[in-house]
Amino acid sequence: MNEDKSFELVIKARMSNGTNPCQMNTFENPKLKLKTVICKNCGKQFKTNEKIDLCSNCRKKKNK
Repeated sequence: MNEDKSFELVIKARMSNGTNPCQMNTFENPKLKLKTVICKNCGKQFKTNEKIDLCSNCRKKKNK
């Protein structure tokens, strides 16, 4: 199969899916945005998408 034909088929398949092929990789899920937080117990800086203020090590120590 010709490279141009295969490329056209891929583009048509993506367009028939209801998405713009030029914007396929730019989708960001707002639920997955990470924010930088500083642990209130030890001062370690970490990234999370949850509403917490303790790093994973301090949470483990607290639960023991």
